[in-house]
Amino acid sequence: GMEIKIARISNKKTLELHDRLMKPYQKYDKPHAIQPEHIKTEREVIAQRVYAETILLDWRNIEEAGKSVPYSVEKGLEYLANKDFFNQVHYLACEAETFRAMEIEDNSKNLKKASSGS
Repeated sequence: GMEIKIARISNKKTLELHDRLMKPYQKYDKPHAIQPEHIKTEREVIAQRVYAETILLDWRNIEEAGKSVPYSVEKGLEYLANKDFFNQVHYLACEAETFRAMEIEDNSKNLKKASSGS
Protein backbone atom coordinates (compact mmCIF):
# COMPACT_ATOMS: atom_id res chain seq x y z
CA GLY A 1 0.00 0.00 0.00
CA MET A 2 0.81 3.64 -0.19
CA GLU A 3 3.16 5.12 2.42
CA ILE A 4 3.44 8.81 3.16
CA LYS A 5 5.93 10.76 5.27
CA ILE A 6 4.18 13.49 7.26
CA ALA A 7 5.44 16.36 9.41
CA ARG A 8 3.63 17.55 12.54
CA ILE A 9 0.87 20.09 11.91
CA SER A 10 2.49 22.85 13.97
CA ASN A 11 6.09 22.60 12.85
CA LYS A 12 7.93 25.89 12.45
CA LYS A 13 8.09 25.85 8.63
CA THR A 14 4.35 25.20 8.35
CA LEU A 15 3.42 27.98 10.76
CA GLU A 16 5.72 30.51 9.07
CA LEU A 17 4.54 29.72 5.53
CA HIS A 18 0.89 29.62 6.57
CA ASP A 19 1.13 32.98 8.33
CA ARG A 20 2.93 34.59 5.38
CA LEU A 21 0.54 33.30 2.71
CA MET A 22 -2.65 33.89 4.73
CA LYS A 23 -1.76 37.44 5.80
CA PRO A 24 -3.85 39.10 3.05
CA TYR A 25 -6.87 37.10 4.26
CA GLN A 26 -6.70 37.97 7.98
CA LYS A 27 -9.72 40.29 7.79
CA TYR A 28 -11.86 37.22 7.02
CA ASP A 29 -10.83 35.58 10.30
CA LYS A 30 -12.73 38.10 12.43
CA PRO A 31 -16.00 36.98 14.05
CA HIS A 32 -18.98 37.48 11.74
CA ALA A 33 -16.74 38.29 8.76
CA ILE A 34 -18.38 37.34 5.50
CA GLN A 35 -16.06 35.23 3.39
CA PRO A 36 -16.90 35.31 -0.33
CA GLU A 37 -16.74 31.94 -2.10
CA HIS A 38 -13.68 32.93 -4.17
CA ILE A 39 -11.80 33.80 -0.96
CA LYS A 40 -12.71 30.43 0.53
CA THR A 41 -11.38 28.73 -2.61
CA GLU A 42 -8.17 30.80 -2.56
CA ARG A 43 -7.61 29.86 1.10
CA GLU A 44 -8.09 26.16 0.29
CA VAL A 45 -5.46 26.44 -2.46
CA ILE A 46 -3.09 28.14 -0.01
CA ALA A 47 -3.66 25.37 2.54
CA GLN A 48 -2.84 22.81 -0.15
CA ARG A 49 0.36 24.71 -0.98
CA VAL A 50 1.38 24.86 2.70
CA TYR A 51 0.77 21.12 3.09
CA ALA A 52 2.61 20.25 -0.14
CA GLU A 53 5.67 22.27 0.93
CA THR A 54 5.81 21.59 4.68
CA ILE A 55 3.54 18.72 5.83
CA LEU A 56 3.58 16.09 3.09
CA LEU A 57 7.29 15.35 2.86
CA ASP A 58 7.53 12.19 0.77
CA TRP A 59 5.65 9.11 -0.39
CA ARG A 60 6.17 5.60 -1.67
CA ASN A 61 4.10 3.15 -3.65
CA ILE A 62 2.07 5.75 -5.54
CA GLU A 63 1.67 4.81 -9.17
CA GLU A 64 0.11 6.34 -12.25
CA ALA A 65 -0.35 4.19 -15.34
CA GLY A 66 1.73 1.45 -13.70
CA LYS A 67 4.74 3.72 -13.08
CA SER A 68 6.05 4.86 -9.70
CA VAL A 69 5.45 8.56 -9.03
CA PRO A 70 8.21 10.29 -7.04
CA TYR A 71 7.12 12.97 -4.58
CA SER A 72 7.41 16.59 -5.63
CA VAL A 73 5.61 19.70 -4.42
CA GLU A 74 3.82 19.87 -7.79
CA LYS A 75 2.59 16.25 -7.53
CA GLY A 76 1.72 16.84 -3.87
CA LEU A 77 -0.46 19.79 -4.90
CA GLU A 78 -2.18 17.65 -7.49
CA TYR A 79 -3.02 14.93 -4.93
CA LEU A 80 -3.88 17.39 -2.13
CA ALA A 81 -6.52 18.97 -4.39
CA ASN A 82 -8.49 15.78 -3.68
CA LYS A 83 -10.36 16.57 -0.43
CA ASP A 84 -10.21 12.96 0.81
CA PHE A 85 -6.43 12.83 0.38
CA PHE A 86 -6.01 16.28 1.94
CA ASN A 87 -8.18 15.30 4.92
CA GLN A 88 -6.19 12.10 5.46
CA VAL A 89 -2.87 14.00 5.41
CA HIS A 90 -4.36 16.58 7.80
CA TYR A 91 -5.56 13.84 10.16
CA LEU A 92 -2.13 12.16 10.21
CA ALA A 93 -0.33 15.47 10.78
CA CYS A 94 -2.64 16.20 13.74
CA GLU A 95 -2.05 12.69 15.10
CA ALA A 96 1.71 13.27 14.89
CA GLU A 97 1.22 16.50 16.87
CA THR A 98 -0.91 14.73 19.49
CA PHE A 99 1.67 11.95 19.84
CA ARG A 100 4.44 14.54 20.29
CA ALA A 101 2.42 16.39 22.95
CA MET A 102 1.82 13.13 24.85
CA GLU A 103 5.52 12.26 24.55
CA ILE A 104 6.55 15.68 25.94
CA GLU A 105 4.07 15.32 28.80
CA ASP A 106 5.40 11.84 29.66
CA ASN A 107 8.99 13.08 29.54
CA SER A 108 8.22 16.03 31.82
CA LYS A 109 6.54 13.68 34.32
CA ASN A 110 9.58 11.43 34.24
CA LEU A 111 11.87 14.42 34.80
CA LYS A 112 9.78 15.52 37.82
CA LYS A 113 9.94 12.01 39.29
CA ALA A 114 13.70 11.86 38.75
CA SER A 115 14.28 15.29 40.27
CA SER A 116 12.13 14.50 43.33
CA GLY A 117 14.18 11.39 43.97
CA SER A 118 11.39 8.90 43.18
